[in-house]
Amino acid sequence: MSDLTDKLKEYEDFELAFLFKYQKSNFLDATYKKIEDEINSRNLNSKDINFLINRKLKVRINNHKLNVCPRCTSEKIISSREESDLQENVGLYKYTPIYFEHRTCGVCGWDFAKNLTRFDKRKILKIFLVSIFISIVFTLLFRLLLKLQELIW
Repeated sequence: MSDLTDKLKEYEDFELAFLFKYQKSNFLDATYKKIEDEINSRNLNSKDINFLINRKLKVRINNHKLNVCPRCTSEKIISSREESDLQENVGLYKYTPIYFEHRTCGVCGWDFAKNLTRFDKRKILKIFLVSIFISIVFTLLFRLLLKLQELIW
């Protein structure tokens, strides 16, 4: 057996389903064929794959900072550390590179830096609506103060 076949045996059924659906364009034909073979060896058909994916998509993970993918709930997270062109000044003539950690799901390809969960979207929407409300209140208060000033003069 090849290393890939052994690795695929470690995947749970739902993880294979997400690999099959979300990562098809990222694999060579031979690799994708091995994924299909593993799915067939587990007697999973397209109905089973859709059921597994839909069941996991209904799970809500509010804090995607954890090492769990918010889309597929897999714990197979790939982390890489990238060095930035920017450098931090730590003293006279001393600079240290700035590193950014990049995390993606190894199963479905979720990018933790780019993709937002439903929870994140709601949080952003709440902040946006509250800021609009506050700006309206301040505008009305300012206009009220102007009217009072006119009455006093």
